[in-house]
Amino acid sequence: MSTSLSPLLAPMLSSAAMRAICDDAAYLQHMLDFEAALARAEAATGIIPADAADAIAKACKADTKFDPGALAEARDAIRQSRHPPRQGAHLQRRQGLS
Repeated sequence: MSTSLSPLLAPMLSSAAMRAICDDAAYLQHMLDFEAALARAEAATGIIPADAADAIAKACKADTKFDPGALAEARDAIRQSRHPPRQGAHLQRRQGLS
């Protein structure tokens, strides 16, 4: 499911700059930016190795590795499942991330 607004109504509801900040790709990239920052913080405190943090940060690029359609399917499956971690593992295998 996309957060895109109707092309007819969008100009009346929001600015182009705000739509660019809130679209699906930007939202996903913000989440991945958080994960990369968390990995760097964990490396800085010795929780994970620095090379692991580098690998995580390198993988956190929404435009190259993630299929929004597959993420939407996984979201729907998680909502219906009583075991979200299992659904997340399924998505990782499907996207080749595990």
